[in-house]
Amino acid sequence: MLRLPLAKRNAFGKLIQLHPKRLLCSVLLSSSGPGSFSVGTDFVLPYPRDFSQSASRYDVCQFSTSHGRSAKTGSITRKKVPSISFENEYDTVLKQLVGSNLPVLTKHIDQANLQPKTRGANDTNELLESMLDDDYEIKEVTRQLARLQNRNYQEIKEARRQVERFKTPVSDYQLLLKSLYPTSGSINLAALYRGYQSLPTPRPLHLLPQHLEDLISTFMDGKTPDSRNIFTNLIQDIEDCGLPVSEFEYTTSALITVKSFLAEIRNPTANTSSTMHKIEKLREQLEQVHNKSISSTNLFYQFGLKSRQQEIVNESVKDFQNGKFRPNRVTMMISIMNEGSKRNIEGIKSLYETLFQEGYLIDISVVNVVLKAFILCQQAEQAEVLYQSIVTQSKLRIAPGSTPDFIPSNSVLLKKAILIDNVVQILKDNQVPVNVAKLRVPLIPDEFTYLNMLTHYSRKGGDLNRCLSVLEDMNRLEFEPTFAIYMRAYSGFRRNQKSTSSWNRNGLKVLTQILCDHYQRMSKRTPLSTKSVSEGLTHISKIFNSRLLRRVIKCYKTTYWEVPQQVFDIEAEIFGDSSATVPATTTVNNKSGNPGVAPSTVYRALTKLLEIA
Repeated sequence: MLRLPLAKRNAFGKLIQLHPKRLLCSVLLSSSGPGSFSVGTDFVLPYPRDFSQSASRYDVCQFSTSHGRSAKTGSITRKKVPSISFENEYDTVLKQLVGSNLPVLTKHIDQANLQPKTRGANDTNELLESMLDDDYEIKEVTRQLARLQNRNYQEIKEARRQVERFKTPVSDYQLLLKSLYPTSGSINLAALYRGYQSLPTPRPLHLLPQHLEDLISTFMDGKTPDSRNIFTNLIQDIEDCGLPVSEFEYTTSALITVKSFLAEIRNPTANTSSTMHKIEKLREQLEQVHNKSISSTNLFYQFGLKSRQQEIVNESVKDFQNGKFRPNRVTMMISIMNEGSKRNIEGIKSLYETLFQEGYLIDISVVNVVLKAFILCQQAEQAEVLYQSIVTQSKLRIAPGSTPDFIPSNSVLLKKAILIDNVVQILKDNQVPVNVAKLRVPLIPDEFTYLNMLTHYSRKGGDLNRCLSVLEDMNRLEFEPTFAIYMRAYSGFRRNQKSTSSWNRNGLKVLTQILCDHYQRMSKRTPLSTKSVSEGLTHISKIFNSRLLRRVIKCYKTTYWEVPQQVFDIEAEIFGDSSATVPATTTVNNKSGNPGVAPSTVYRALTKLLEIA
């Protein structure tokens, strides 16, 4: 049995925490043959700051009954778990890193010939800040490093401003401005794009400089696939009319296009030739216009691995081997995933140790990559030990509005992480040893941590009880399950249909009851749009929609040997006539945009399914 060195007993028999600065997990095991493992080299994970003094104790919600797990969850009797803001944690790391290396970083900024910032009305405030704030110099150097990081983007924006614009019909321009700057509510992206399309061609040259930049930022920040696709079209329009495009904008557009291609190749009937042509064109633009960068090289390195385009992989590797770029943290993470897909456990170990020893930031995104690599290697024990170590040492929850979600290409946290990586690289280039102990942020499980484990446990031959234990962990750390979490958990019933394992009708009832209890908790919130712990749960319909209900109904059909008539009746009641008029109470499905089912209707259908014997 594997034991985690999380704590030991003192002379009085009381459990005490081990060294608070790092967590030694023997999760990388030396293998002496298939199925036989012996404890090998320690796998070192940086332990977050010791929050044990501020962490409250709590009782984990149980699901026990006569058959192991109940259709009704126990009452939650926990105390409030302290919350944490990831932005503040990343700022702390950055402050420590910059503050301890001011001379080197200041010299780097001077050598970069960064243009002085335009002085304005805030000069007096800056003077007062410099006099009163002891950390002013650190903040100013950090701001200049951020400007240096975005220098190309800012220079391109300034170059676009200098290009002469054409006159636009007032009515068309007013229509666009009303959508771009709404007086109330959020921006309607569909209406905004219609307003943009109504402009004369070339459209970008019929927009004033500031309005064009705001339009680009709006679609770049879009959370939906449609808005991201509009962004790529907008960048193409800008290039076609002769305006310059920054390397950051090209890379973001390439990232969106790559994601579209990877989604298309999963569909056997999809035609991927046009998307691949766009990707090749973006590669040429990044090569010719901006001579590529480490960010774009990493992007195409990852794309080549995922799409099995060996030529692209070889080209990226060549850039690293000939010294054009030095592998950074993201490069190492991509390589770890590649070793996982090749089931090379020693390769994962070597890459992680290199990442740690070279002083790069180790956060939950890195740990998630290692966890996923273990699962790809089919190293179940290592994955479970690593997951349990993260969950066990977590004494905090993520504060509302603060999430370690790195999916958006321009998220605040991703920008901070990239800035930290760049500072580390500057110090390494100047032969300055990086203090690994200062590059620590709390390793709090996020949605991807839980999704990794649910994917592992819901596979064919997986264990429903382990899936439910993951939901218990989320409950203990006050991380609310998302739409993706429930869809992944229910997927196990399809993979293990009509089996004699835990994926049976009793297990299906347990999971459905948990889902119903979640609805009741969310429905008590006022207003429903209040931002929740997990980003994306801003409204109850994000979870309780027609897609989830269809998945649950399908699970009932595959789990029962003889499907009860009530299942068909419920399905016919909700989805029976596709040509029928959509009731006024329906909502819009957050994934497909098609008319869906009202959350209250989904809940009522779920309760009816629970009544089936």
